[in-house]
Amino acid sequence: MSHLDARTVSGRLLRGLMLAAWVLALAGTLVGGQPAQAATNSFANLTAITVGPPAGPGSLYPSQVVVAGLAGNILDVNVTLHGVNHNRPDDLDVLLVGPLGQTVILTSDACGNLNPGGADFTFDDEAAAPLPDTDGGTACVTGTYQPWNYSGGGTDDYSAPAPAGPYGATLSVFDGTVANGTWSLYITDDNSSYGGTIGGWSLTIESEDVPVEPGKPAAPIITAEDVLRSQAAYCADLTGATNPIVRADIPSGTVTNGGVYCRVIAENGAFVAMHNGAAAIGNADVLAQGVIHAVDVFGMAGGGGFVAFNNPIEVCLQGSGRFLFLDAATSPRALSQLPAVGKGGYTCASVPGAGTVVLVP
Repeated sequence: MSHLDARTVSGRLLRGLMLAAWVLALAGTLVGGQPAQAATNSFANLTAITVGPPAGPGSLYPSQVVVAGLAGNILDVNVTLHGVNHNRPDDLDVLLVGPLGQTVILTSDACGNLNPGGADFTFDDEAAAPLPDTDGGTACVTGTYQPWNYSGGGTDDYSAPAPAGPYGATLSVFDGTVANGTWSLYITDDNSSYGGTIGGWSLTIESEDVPVEPGKPAAPIITAEDVLRSQAAYCADLTGATNPIVRADIPSGTVTNGGVYCRVIAENGAFVAMHNGAAAIGNADVLAQGVIHAVDVFGMAGGGGFVAFNNPIEVCLQGSGRFLFLDAATSPRALSQLPAVGKGGYTCASVPGAGTVVLVP
């Protein structure tokens, strides 16, 4: 493995740095009275990876890069595959896994049946388009492309030790998280007839360059728990439908011989008419505070009606605010504000039982 020195800043990178600085300035990100700046570092593993034939994992599975020494959270990540030579690049499936377990498919079933002849493919969410999905014509060339997962003729099989799906679709899954740790690249070939090599890969990470005064702690970073929370299972309603505004960590056995369900009654300040609109809240004090999201959380077992929880559950509502709870165990429902924490873009609280959870400013 090797650490690549940052290259001369191009016009494109300079614009990115200026944008990052502008965003941080607006957010008022300060440490020790000084605004956090953006820093760009590159890390690489340039050991070649042989892929196919036969179908299956590459010769390094995974190929890994260790990132260390970055103080701030990630602002942007780009990934480059170097020296791609493959007689049918359409057979390549490439999965990136971050140090906290985040995943993104960089490319799958792209570029058809013409060898790119040692091209470098850089993956960047801000690129204009993904690698093309064509047979014949022109081979894919060195350039910058969006991550993309096409549906090809082979079977995309990221076998262990790669994590199981589903997988992310954009590199933004890493934004706001810690960069330090081991990054893993899993490359497989989904067809037995062709093969080739990739001459290694590199990460370009733009992160907060946080100055820390002596004796003062560094700025907090998002933890693995935060990332897991932001990727936790959605809480479905009785029809099986889910909504990304609500997630829940529901321990096994919370409802005896049954399950916990979530019914959205307000989303981003708009009430769902079919769920009785604002009347479903049933509390004028809550409505007066300005509802962002509101969700009924309840347990059911065997179609026999509502049942009590055997233990508290953690419920997370998208965004930030105060977390209110209307307890279904009392009539009228008792109102309380629950202690809450921010996790991965959500506000989370331990909910003692069935009721309505409400996010307010």
